[in-house]
Amino acid sequence: STDWYNQQIARENDGASQENAREFWDDIRLRMETLKRDLVESNASASLRQSYERALRTYPNIRNIPLSKNILRICFVFDEARYLLKVGPITETSGSEKADENKAFYNMRRALVHFDDKVNVFTLVMDTVSRLSNFQPTQTADPSARVESEGKGLFEPLYLCVTTDVMATRINTNRKLEDAVRPSILYRYGRPMWGAQIDNRGQEDIETYLQRLVLLASNKIIGGKNLNFTTEEIDHTSALAILAIRLCLHVTPLAQLSAELVASHMRVCTFISPDRMMLISSYPVEPILAEAAARHMQMIPMRVLLRHLLKAIRS
Repeated sequence: STDWYNQQIARENDGASQENAREFWDDIRLRMETLKRDLVESNASASLRQSYERALRTYPNIRNIPLSKNILRICFVFDEARYLLKVGPITETSGSEKADENKAFYNMRRALVHFDDKVNVFTLVMDTVSRLSNFQPTQTADPSARVESEGKGLFEPLYLCVTTDVMATRINTNRKLEDAVRPSILYRYGRPMWGAQIDNRGQEDIETYLQRLVLLASNKIIGGKNLNFTTEEIDHTSALAILAIRLCLHVTPLAQLSAELVASHMRVCTFISPDRMMLISSYPVEPILAEAAARHMQMIPMRVLLRHLLKAIRS
């Protein structure tokens, strides 16, 4: 990067530094030429055709599906979809007023409309920290009126994933009552990711791994921020997330806070209205989140947390 270059090479104007600079840019030029050649020789279209032919051999009956029927033919799945919303570089020709056109999501939507009308296409975007409104806004916030004017409806949002405690029920056979207080058992309750992490810890000591898992939960509660923050720097939403886990706080479904907690602070969505205006959420019983929230409360003065709680109540 330019910063690295400035720090490592261009610190002095002597002959040695200038020679290093020439070597640096020669290396960059060589790498770019190699990358360009690799892209040209990759022959992506041939690879795509081979994948298509392989699919036909695997599913020979797919040729017999009549295109006139409303049958799903192609499904695109985009994970980590928040990167589709990042604005690309603004050039002199594009201008900042067309920033939306530099988003991958904008271009993806326009590419999808070029499919033949007889080909059924379904696109699924997924992410752990994105908001539903990023991709399917309410009609009042949608800049396009085509959905309403053409009489087309949006798919109902997917929000119910009945997977709570599935990793805990797998190991509860032949267990004694005193085993219930062991962290290696307790931390399995809740969403499946905790039990899956424990099962795939490898050769690491279980106690050490559980401590690292609690640190991961602590990080997720506060939205993935650095855990080394000072106690006075805790932001409003993170403070309420910590309190909500311990105190079972109810958040009104129409509040933006509910969407924020679901998007970035481990709260679980249990209902979304078809018009996307109401979102009901809660924190399920997850011992590892309770432990992580308790550790946050040991570090953050109660007066700071209560100040955020009073602010939320008054608003």
